[in-house]
Amino acid sequence: MEEKGKIKSDLFCSLKKLNAFWSYDAASLSKEVVNDELFIEKSLIHLDISDLKKLFLLFPHKKIRTDT
Repeated sequence: MEEKGKIKSDLFCSLKKLNAFWSYDAASLSKEVVNDELFIEKSLIHLDISDLKKLFLLFPHKKIRTDT
């Protein structure tokens, strides 16, 4: 199993490639700047199923789950 830091870095790079953080200054954008809630939200919107499976390795189901 991959280390959590590597998984988050990989997912963050995928989100950046998809321009998910378009409203952020690209020069100062890093995975440390983006909070967990925004990271989860952007992942659910922009990433595919294989990446979302990795998201569940980073965060507990309860944190990812939304009640709408």
